[in-house]
Amino acid sequence: MLLSNGTKTCAVALAATAAMLWAGRQAGAQEIRSKVVTKSRAPANAFEFPSRWDKASELLSRKVTNNANEHLGKIEDIVIDADSGRILYAVLSFGGFLGLGDKLFAIPWESLQLPSGNEAIVLNVDKEQLKNAPGFDKKNWPNFADEQFATTTYTYYKVTPFWKGHGETKLVTERGPNDRYAERWNEPARNVQKTSDLIGKNVHNRQDEAIGEIKDLSIDPENGRILYAILGYRGKYFSIPWPAVSLSSDGKYAIVDIAKDRLTDTVSFEPSHWPNYSDERWATETYNYYHVQPYWTTTEYKEKVTKDGKVKIKEKKERRGS
Repeated sequence: MLLSNGTKTCAVALAATAAMLWAGRQAGAQEIRSKVVTKSRAPANAFEFPSRWDKASELLSRKVTNNANEHLGKIEDIVIDADSGRILYAVLSFGGFLGLGDKLFAIPWESLQLPSGNEAIVLNVDKEQLKNAPGFDKKNWPNFADEQFATTTYTYYKVTPFWKGHGETKLVTERGPNDRYAERWNEPARNVQKTSDLIGKNVHNRQDEAIGEIKDLSIDPENGRILYAILGYRGKYFSIPWPAVSLSSDGKYAIVDIAKDRLTDTVSFEPSHWPNYSDERWATETYNYYHVQPYWTTTEYKEKVTKDGKVKIKEKKERRGS
């Protein structure tokens, strides 16, 4: 098909604009390099793109049963490591079941089966094990960052502590200094937060301007990962990738590195119409918009050091998953 000179000029301009937009996105991505570290002890699919998602607010108070379909209690809270986005525990209350009504119990997330929809969550623990489970008083919560507490709890429920497993060395990617998310995944939890405390927390940007509050969290229930903080600002909701979120030194507010003028309608959604967080194309565009490396993809570099000490990139390839 022959194009007129005007059409050709328009096409060239559009192509140039697209190239500039793509370059801008790439420039915002963090630089990453490969290194040899201990093999990930997370499940093989821990860094895979989520096939489903849930709102954290809808998991709170969700009914919990055992494999015999006996009612045990409900989820009171969800405890996370804010630095890595890993979900550590579901905090359960068991009502009058087995006389456990006055205590709460921290259950490793891996011990739970979470069906899709609003079905009851299943805790695969028999009655005797539950009867003797370590609990804590509702008014005196433990220090979830205490490694001894974590080890005791994980061991009791026969879950291998994710920070103590043994593995072989492999090549993985090393992201920039601000990307604590992937590097922290298999380290002991330090910055522990309750979901109930995060929801409603005020949010500031790096200019210390107030930009709303956290309305909810989107989570990957199968892999135990926080996907997004749902920011409410001027009547709109925004899906902020969790690696783009940090907490102030006193923990009183969350921080997102974004200017107010970038919180536009093009990246917002109505509170009644949530996006599909299992749409990989949408998720990739969202992570790129906030200048965050999608955790389900990595870039590997093979480097060669010449005799004069210069480093040359020998091969670069995109890789999906871990």
